[in-house]
Amino acid sequence: MNRSIFSERLKSIVIPEGTAAEDLNKLMLPLCDVIVHMMPSSLFRYRTCNKLQIDAFREDNIYAVSADKFNDPYDTLIRYDIESIRSFVSSIITCDSMKQLRAFLEQGNDFPDSVRQSVSDEMINSIRSHILSIQDPSSIKDNLDECRNRVLSSIEILFPILAESSKRFSTIACFCESIQSVTMWSHYANYHQGFALEYNLRPTLSHGINNVGIFPVI
Repeated sequence: MNRSIFSERLKSIVIPEGTAAEDLNKLMLPLCDVIVHMMPSSLFRYRTCNKLQIDAFREDNIYAVSADKFNDPYDTLIRYDIESIRSFVSSIITCDSMKQLRAFLEQGNDFPDSVRQSVSDEMINSIRSHILSIQDPSSIKDNLDECRNRVLSSIEILFPILAESSKRFSTIACFCESIQSVTMWSHYANYHQGFALEYNLRPTLSHGINNVGIFPVI
């Protein structure tokens, strides 16, 4: 197996919002299978001879950093389709959807957890009261148009910010498959004056560590 197979399987996996942990593990199995087969017996980290790296060596630590500190501005950058998002928002902020939402709330139903986790209880109660107070949703077309335009304007502003800030959500440590990389010795080991550490990370794949994953770069 190789990186092209890993890439194909990675792109084929879709994880719906709210997926339970046990279901998530099942969805990820095809990906893990590729990683197990293609992972080399040894991976290497090139280091400079400074106090931080020497202390990490002594204490058997691996330092990870967030992707916003990487040279490549596209590392872990979230991709999103702004036109699809705009189309989706426009399709749900309509008189018909407002009628359906009002009927839904009148039956004693509540907003989904994904909404409640993002909005305060005070705001949720205010929105619920406002929707239930509307007698004829078709009479508020102008308000809906204004609301839709506000949401779309916010999306234009917020999504680029969210995509950029997402690079600070996770930390990453990079390993190399070769101990003989001139580029790595130059860039990460202070022009061949540093050292390299060899790791066998296969046990991490088999035993698993919470919130830690090992993946090939594609």
